[in-house]
Amino acid sequence: MIKRRPEPVGVQILRSNNRTHIVREVARQSGISRSEIAKRINLTEAAVSRISRDLIDQGLIREVGEIVVSRPGRRHIGLELNPGGAYVLSACLAISEQTLSLVNLAGEAIRTEPLAEVLNLDGQAAVGFIAAQARKILRSARLPRERVLGMGLVTAGAVDHGRGTVLVSSIRSLTALSVGPALEQALGMPVRLETIGNALSSAEAYQRKDPEVGQPAVEMLIHVALGLGTSVMIDGRPYRSTQDERLLGHTPVPGSIERCGCGAVGCLTTLASGHALLRQLSVKHAMPPVGAEDVSQEMSAIVDAVRRANDGDPAWASLFHNAGMALGLQLAPASGVLPPQRITLAGPVPQAGAYADGVRDGLGETYSRVNQVPPPVHVSQTGYRRAAEIFALAEFLLAA
Repeated sequence: MIKRRPEPVGVQILRSNNRTHIVREVARQSGISRSEIAKRINLTEAAVSRISRDLIDQGLIREVGEIVVSRPGRRHIGLELNPGGAYVLSACLAISEQTLSLVNLAGEAIRTEPLAEVLNLDGQAAVGFIAAQARKILRSARLPRERVLGMGLVTAGAVDHGRGTVLVSSIRSLTALSVGPALEQALGMPVRLETIGNALSSAEAYQRKDPEVGQPAVEMLIHVALGLGTSVMIDGRPYRSTQDERLLGHTPVPGSIERCGCGAVGCLTTLASGHALLRQLSVKHAMPPVGAEDVSQEMSAIVDAVRRANDGDPAWASLFHNAGMALGLQLAPASGVLPPQRITLAGPVPQAGAYADGVRDGLGETYSRVNQVPPPVHVSQTGYRRAAEIFALAEFLLAA
């Protein structure tokens, strides 16, 4: 059995709740004063000053300029994250995107490497390739090992967060593989796993900079690329389970006769996913059929279809609207047990305005039957790779 390595000092110093709260406020508002942090997190200014001094000594935050506060003549030194104080690695492993990034504390990806080769490798070889690419990035950046807090890895499917195991993945070679422990042993750093849906939800929460804007108590996120997956946020945190995030996509839809990739007939995925749209587009618009194995070509076709729909072509927009409508009709009963205050759509397919409108119309039709108002639908601009980067940053920088 592979033993997990102890966390580096850079992670250990952030484990205190108070330290975490301070770093979170600095990340939220660059240049914030110690007194403002103290008010927001209910600590004394002396405590904030003491903890922030430790963080400055560790190189994680730094002082910046002077800011004038409300009382005339009173000035405070602001605080900001030190971009070069520490780094994280992030790996995005989905059918639609496979990349590895080195990210600084400012959230900037300073190095990226492709991971598409994992699609052609078996499980252990895929893990070895990821480790080799990570070492390549670190060598090229010439970073001392202690400056790297860890790696965050996201995939579409289900993961066991505690054991670091991919339970099931859209990249089938990763299924039932102890990816986390294997990478920890190979790289000598902690590795955290997450589903793409939860990473997208975490990224949405992390990027909400305004502390006055309330976080919905319950929020649902659906991401749609070639397939579709879901995430639920409760009180600002993604709900973690070992259930496959793609389960909603395999909800049977009465009347649907298309066969799904899972082998069943009539799954929601056959109506509302990128694969479903590509199948219809190739028939209705004489688009050359796209090979199932050529993921890059499929994604290019989806991006082109979104562009055409947004350019106002009524036939293309109608296809996207119908696909979104199919999803919206199924979301209402799916969210009935834990009604969300907001629904977020993410991924390349919902970037078509007609798709998002279809989801709203489907929700509206169902909710109107019981005289209720559907939750608002928001479209996220965060891509899968960016979600993986923010997840890794939040996991190691802000984890309590």
